[in-house]
Amino acid sequence: MSNRAIYYITRKKKRSLIILIVVKVIFSSLYVSLNVIKSTTHLKNSISRTAQTSLSISKKDQSSFDHKTFKETKNYILQYNGIIKPKQIKVIEAKQSIKRDDLPEEYQNVLSYQAINQTENHALFKSGNFILEKGRHLKKKDLNKVMIHEQLAKKNHLKIGNYITL
Repeated sequence: MSNRAIYYITRKKKRSLIILIVVKVIFSSLYVSLNVIKSTTHLKNSISRTAQTSLSISKKDQSSFDHKTFKETKNYILQYNGIIKPKQIKVIEAKQSIKRDDLPEEYQNVLSYQAINQTENHALFKSGNFILEKGRHLKKKDLNKVMIHEQLAKKNHLKIGNYITL
């Protein structure tokens, strides 16, 4: 059988060359299109992972609302902002802060906080403005866990696993 194939190819050289070129073009096109599909899929996944787009929804009266009413959202980050007075922690002074000496005692030694249910996907971490130096990101199921600024931890001699009272 193989002798017949070799005989056919050597006898009809032009036809065999044309068939070889056509098959090579088909397989090359198939290879290129599969690589294009693979590359675009990888690029799409990479862009969607690193995209820093978000939608923020809040009520005018600052009251909370039920986030479960947005059934179409797959991934959401709950965030609450506020001011808290810690009981055992000394606050740090920031470079961009306004220093006021006329504040009553109840407004001294206060911290601004952001309560977030998952930090890894938060825009500040994705953009690189915040960097996790030690420990791990907070996840949805975490309870009684906090992330604090490195300078605040150093000033108060806090390490991973320490308890703080807010």
